[in-house]
Amino acid sequence: MRVCPLRRDVSLIVLLFGLTPTTFSFSATSHDASRTKATRTHTHTHTPLFPARPMGSPLIAVIGPNPAFQKTLALDELRVDEVNRAATVHSYTGGKGTNFCRASACCKESPHFCRTTLHTFVGGKTGERVIDLLHQEGIAVYPVTVPAETRTCITCLDTQNSTMTELIEPSAAVPDDAAKDMDRALLKALEHAGGMAIMGSLPDGSSPDLYTRWTEMAAAAQKPVLIDAVKGIEASLKVPGVHSILKVNMRELNKLTGQSTPESAFEYAMQMWTVRVLAVTDGPRSAYIQERGQPLQVVHIPKVDGVVSPLGAGDTADAIFLAKYIHGTTPVEAFRLALAAASANCLQKEAGVFAQHEMRRIADGITIGSSRPHSSSNTRA
Repeated sequence: MRVCPLRRDVSLIVLLFGLTPTTFSFSATSHDASRTKATRTHTHTHTPLFPARPMGSPLIAVIGPNPAFQKTLALDELRVDEVNRAATVHSYTGGKGTNFCRASACCKESPHFCRTTLHTFVGGKTGERVIDLLHQEGIAVYPVTVPAETRTCITCLDTQNSTMTELIEPSAAVPDDAAKDMDRALLKALEHAGGMAIMGSLPDGSSPDLYTRWTEMAAAAQKPVLIDAVKGIEASLKVPGVHSILKVNMRELNKLTGQSTPESAFEYAMQMWTVRVLAVTDGPRSAYIQERGQPLQVVHIPKVDGVVSPLGAGDTADAIFLAKYIHGTTPVEAFRLALAAASANCLQKEAGVFAQHEMRRIADGITIGSSRPHSSSNTRA
C-alpha cells in the first residue's frame, strides 16, 4: 500500500498542486497565502445552459487517452546514483481519467452523483492488465485497442523530503483507425451523457486534432466539456459554440496566454478563447476562477492536518467540479467544493479517493473573494 506521511504544516494548496513532481520521460528534468477579507458565495445554483437530462444519475463521458499501469514506491529518501529500496509498493491503474472516475464513485450517495465511462486507448499485455484492474474497481470502461504496449509509470515518494518523482515510459501515437473508433464511441456516448471530461495528455506523437474533434463533438451535442490538459489544446480553446471549462495551473495558463499575471492571463483568455469557465490553481497560493461575463474570483483555502498523499488531488477536483456543475451548481461554488474534495483526497492513500464528511469539513473553511491575495514571505516558493 502507498504511504507518504508528508509534513503536517504544509499549506493545502502546496499539497494539491505545489508538490511539483520531477518527471522523467527517459530524459531528465528535474506561504501559505495571506487571506484577504472574503465572504463565501451563497448562491449555489444556476440554470443549466445545456439540454435537460433523463431522470437518474447523469453520465460523464471521460476521455483518458494515455492510461498507465502505475507502481508507487514509498522510500524513506530517494538518492540519485544509489540503490534505492522501497518500504512499500502499490500497483494499480494510473492516469488522470482513471482518477476522475474513482473520485466520481466516491459520491454515489450524493444527490449530485454522476456515473462515468472511461474511454481510453490500450495495447499489449500491459493494456489487458489495465482493463482487468479497472473492472476489478468497478470502473466502466470503453477500451480502444492500439498496437503499442500501454505505458508503465513509476512514482517514487520520498517521505523524508516530502517530494514525488515520476518515471514515465514513452507511449506511441494513436493510429487513425483507432482514433476513428474512439470518435464513434464518443458520439454515441454524448447522445445520453450529461457532459464530457478530457483528461490529460495524448499518447506521444498523436495529433492534437483529437482534442479539437472531441471538443467540437461536445459543442455539437450542447454538452459541457471539462478540459484538463495543456499541450496541443490551443485549437480546442477556440471552438465556437462550446460550453467548455478549462482547469489548469497558473504556470500552464501563463504559458498558454503568454501573460505573467493572473489578471492579464484571465483577460487574455476571455478575449481570445471561447471557454465558458476558467479555473486555475497557483501552486502554494490561492486558486482563481472566472465565468464568462463575471468578475475574477479568488478562492482562499485553509491548511489541513493528517496528510498522507497528494496523488490524484487535481483529478478529484475535476470530477467533483463537473458533477456539481452538471447538476446546476454555480461555477464558483462547484470549484469551492471541488478543492475541498481534492484536499480530502490528500488524507487518503489512494489517488482519486476521498471521504464526503472530510470534503464538507474542509469546504467550511474555504472562502471566496474578488481581491487578489498576497503571498506570505515565510512559505514555500
